[in-house]
Amino acid sequence: MKHLSNFNNSREEDRHLRAAETPQFSPDVCIIESTYGVQQHQPRNVREKRFTDVIHSTIFGGGRVLIPVFALGRAQELLLILDEYWSNHPELKDIPIFYASPLAKRCLTVYETYIHSMNDRIRTQHAAKSNPFVFKHISPIKSIDGFNDVGPSVVMASPGGLQRTLAKTIMNEPKEVTLMNGLTAPLNMQVHYISFSAHADSAQTSAFLEELLPQNIILVHGEANEMGRLKQKLISQFADRNIKIFNPKNCQTIEMYFNSQKMAKTIGRLAEKTPEVGETVSGLLVKKGFTYQIMGPDDLHIFSQLSTANITQRITIPFAGAFNVLNHRLKQIYESVETSTDEESGVPTLRVHERVTVKQDSEKHISLHWTSDPITDMVSDSIVALVLNINREIPKVVVEAEAIKTEEENEKKVEKVIYALLVSLFEDVKSRENGKLVISVDGNVAELDKQTGAVESENEVCCVIFWRNNYLENCSRRDCCLLVHSMNSAGQSRDECLEMMAEEKLSMEVSVEENGTFSEPVDGNGNNEEEASSEPSSTMEKDEDETKEVAKKKKKKSKSKKKKELPEQTDPPSIPITDLFPSGEFPEGEIQQYKDDNLWRTTSEEKRELERLEKPMYNSVRRAAEVHRQVRKYIKSILKPGMLMTDLCETLENTVRKLISENGLQAGIAFPTGCSLNWVAAHWTPNAGDKTVLQYDDVMKLDFGTHVDGCIVDCAFTVAFNPMFDPLLEASREATNTGIKEAGIDVRLCDVGAAIQEVMESYEVEINGKVFQVKSIRNLNGHSIGPYQIHAGKSVPIVKGGEQTKMEEGEFFAIETFASTGKGYVREDLECSHYMKNFEVGHIPLRMPRSKQLLATINKNFSTLAFCRRYLDRLGETKYLMALKNLCDAGIVQPYPPLCDVKGSYVSQFEHTILLRPTCKEVISRGDDY
Repeated sequence: MKHLSNFNNSREEDRHLRAAETPQFSPDVCIIESTYGVQQHQPRNVREKRFTDVIHSTIFGGGRVLIPVFALGRAQELLLILDEYWSNHPELKDIPIFYASPLAKRCLTVYETYIHSMNDRIRTQHAAKSNPFVFKHISPIKSIDGFNDVGPSVVMASPGGLQRTLAKTIMNEPKEVTLMNGLTAPLNMQVHYISFSAHADSAQTSAFLEELLPQNIILVHGEANEMGRLKQKLISQFADRNIKIFNPKNCQTIEMYFNSQKMAKTIGRLAEKTPEVGETVSGLLVKKGFTYQIMGPDDLHIFSQLSTANITQRITIPFAGAFNVLNHRLKQIYESVETSTDEESGVPTLRVHERVTVKQDSEKHISLHWTSDPITDMVSDSIVALVLNINREIPKVVVEAEAIKTEEENEKKVEKVIYALLVSLFEDVKSRENGKLVISVDGNVAELDKQTGAVESENEVCCVIFWRNNYLENCSRRDCCLLVHSMNSAGQSRDECLEMMAEEKLSMEVSVEENGTFSEPVDGNGNNEEEASSEPSSTMEKDEDETKEVAKKKKKKSKSKKKKELPEQTDPPSIPITDLFPSGEFPEGEIQQYKDDNLWRTTSEEKRELERLEKPMYNSVRRAAEVHRQVRKYIKSILKPGMLMTDLCETLENTVRKLISENGLQAGIAFPTGCSLNWVAAHWTPNAGDKTVLQYDDVMKLDFGTHVDGCIVDCAFTVAFNPMFDPLLEASREATNTGIKEAGIDVRLCDVGAAIQEVMESYEVEINGKVFQVKSIRNLNGHSIGPYQIHAGKSVPIVKGGEQTKMEEGEFFAIETFASTGKGYVREDLECSHYMKNFEVGHIPLRMPRSKQLLATINKNFSTLAFCRRYLDRLGETKYLMALKNLCDAGIVQPYPPLCDVKGSYVSQFEHTILLRPTCKEVISRGDDY
């Protein structure tokens, strides 16, 4: 078994260290860090510029810069950056730089000793007798006594002292701090967070694993949420490659199974030469008893009782078409078609992929010859099919044969006309031996490739030539065709140039007539190219000032045009959300500030930097939320008594699939549509054949979810047509909003539950003349949400006395409340429709083949997202109930039956997904409706 462990290895070269190398083998097990999860680093040049800009502005503002940095690796990189920056900025030469880290100094000695391990830049500098680790502008200090604070300076130190003491408070940037003597002082400083981490980011990790393709990947060294996100991303990346991915908890055991490799001995002629590393050895594999041998076909009869034989096949086919048409068609299909003449018979011959020979035996017959093997047989079959198809198209083939004969003549004629046209436009046109045309105008030179139509120039060329389609479109204004995009004398952009061409009909055309002959180019007035070129070109002789004036008018005209309006959603919705927001930025949810103790987060530079790192993930969940808002708006507009519940769910789910651009596990439905009625609180959706109809007096909880890249939006609302239920709905809606308001970083879950219950149970509702006290359902909760995990471990109670666990930064929560007129306690009842694969389940052997097949379907289409029977029906699964029960009994899949209060009662529900961002709280799913 081959095993690879990879930690803290960046696959990006930095200032002094080489990028981590990729092993030249594919391991069976790869243990890899997941520190940054699905986050991506900013480009190195962006981080370095921000780093030096902050230091420069602070120094010239009269300030001091303190840089906490690890003594090994990062310290040396930043010292190299600073020393180079000081050398390039003489105005900083009197500003001292200190590093207060004895360990960093000792590490420099290690780097100097092992200079061969550094990158090319450092080794080259060292070879030139210039030690890169002897700094001109930086000096060490052993203690604070050696630091003379006389003005602006830069100090680099180990970060240990920032973990405790006053520094921990200062890092949060309060307005003032309390000193050791008890006095308060205003804080006159800024904190900037710039990462030069050596840990690999998501892009580096994905590329590394893509190159290695290990059979098993174990994620370690990361927070649980980040590991979970990375795991689901890798599951999507390697969905079709049978690669297992694990993110174990501390001390969790992982079981993996391996098949031992069988060794084969190379004998005969294959064994005479030792192959190079990586060289493929091809031969026949022969099993004899328990041994395996690889030998060449010629050695088969020597070392075994077997022999080989070649079968040469020949087939003659009637063919009344032109042989050059067959040649033309074959070249359109196959890359390698060689034309020759048979040495014996002298007939035309085609050799297809060096496998099949096609001969024109007579004017009415062709023959195919090949040595039989599976691939060559397929090639010959395709050739036979092509010949038969040509025979059925004889009238068309005759025309095609004539066209092929004139094709080469037309090509040559096109070249002449194009050359003449360009000469008439630009005068200075030369033809090179490589077949390219060189055009010179006003000192600007462009090179036109006649084969591809590509235009190359040291400057950006403002002209368009479509060569392959036998169509030439070019602006006849010399000063807006071959001049730099941003510097041409007319000031025209490329689009404005094309617009001018279209509006003023300054283009010229070259086309092929229907009969296959080439027509001469005409200008915008319909004149023949030769006639136009015989007279002086008035356009080319226009005064430059006149051209500029025309260009300015065109520019003003284009600026006055209205911007292209974005498409609006149709009714019913059918346009994907990504088309409505082509910028890729989706609407932000409702922003709520944290309470007093956490207000500092709003202005913290460090927290803002953390949010910038999470921007791709934020955008994914906002896309899912926008889909949810538009779908529920449409569903509310069509809801009415008498609707079949199955039709309602399928309409909703199909709309989600359209708007979210459903794409496997990357984007789609997060869980089945819950449409629980009356006393059923949750987890009910119709199974196949269900005929339940929505009634006027029903209270329906509509709970559905969307996701993009595993970022789940869980949001629900309640519909009641009878206004007597309005107080019940209002109770759960206000209780949910209270829970959202109370939620925050470091808030205890039990405190949220107490606040929810207080609001919920302040409501009463009168139903059919009887007054009911509204109750919170005490055994239903909100919950944390993880990547591809609807219940991520934490529960948000809706009654007092819950868990003391705190909410944490970066977590997603579904804040949902259930208001009941019954006992306020639910139990499992009715037929089960909801199922979900256990998130932490390991490998469990299955005996039933049907269960294995069903599990493969679940893994491919849902992974750890919830599903229902209707979804399995939609995928074409049949007779799966026994297999599904087997998966449930084995603990691989968990059933979620409907949760019901007492019969005859009514339950309402409202729910939102929130994100505890580092700087604020975002209600992701908030809309205009609730």
